[in-house]
Amino acid sequence: MIVQITPAAAADATAHRWLDTILRKVEDGWHIWEVTGLETFSDSSWVADRGSAGTWVQELFVAAVRRSAWGSNAPHHRRLRVVQTRIQHDELTPEKAARLAEEPFVVLVENRFSDRAFLTRVVRELDHRLARLLNNVTEPIRFDSLGGKGQMARYVEERCVRSSPVPRLAVVVDSDRATPTAPPSKEARKLLATCSRRGVPCWLLEKREAENYLPYALLNARRNVGEAHRACLAAWDRLPDDLKDVYDMPGRQRAAARDTFARGDPDVIPPSSGADRCTRHLAQVPGRAASAASARRQGAAAPPPRPTT
Repeated sequence: MIVQITPAAAADATAHRWLDTILRKVEDGWHIWEVTGLETFSDSSWVADRGSAGTWVQELFVAAVRRSAWGSNAPHHRRLRVVQTRIQHDELTPEKAARLAEEPFVVLVENRFSDRAFLTRVVRELDHRLARLLNNVTEPIRFDSLGGKGQMARYVEERCVRSSPVPRLAVVVDSDRATPTAPPSKEARKLLATCSRRGVPCWLLEKREAENYLPYALLNARRNVGEAHRACLAAWDRLPDDLKDVYDMPGRQRAAARDTFARGDPDVIPPSSGADRCTRHLAQVPGRAASAASARRQGAAAPPPRPTT
């Protein structure tokens, strides 16, 4: 979060312990202390009357002034203003602000092991600042899972009912699209609606599941997989991109596939459960059943699909 502390809050002696709690999380890298350089804390009792503790606050203030002048707030976006008396929705009193600042940012997913691996790899490739937060040993960001989307929706409701303001929470969920033109599943849409109503960020994957983002080059790089895997992969590669986006991998492959994507290690992709699964999926597409069945019998890839009219 981006934390602002008003001089009025700092002047309240009963608030000092809570302000110190916030600054310890700033020091750990969880949040940033945003200052304009115009705030005056050096003469307040928070700094002047507390010896080494006051010196520590002053040092962090100077560091915050420098960061505000030269640094960026990214990847932090949520703002929190610490005030003596709350008026605005983004303001909290010192005690409530400290309790919120101590909460790790929770990313709610369907599987905290495989989905964490997938998301960590995406972040590592696209956002180095956020990657540093993920790698922070004090764990400012944590992943949690509850099972199905229905349980996730209930959890979001319960957390938001109990918490004021909105908890430090975001949701990432599979769309479970059955076809390229189909909407997300009913459960996914319900979860998205719950998050929107409660003000919780929710990323609904555009593709069916996380493993649909696996690139062909990575899948093809695994060694010693056998003919069944190669036949299935070759047949899958001949699907148009929109069908690849909704192809349903064998269930037992999913966690390993996501972990493979996250680690970038082709050797841990498990062999396919056989070309039969790929053939069954291809058979659902008009005009492709015969070629897919032939590929299964021959242990080779199906020919490119014929144009449809």
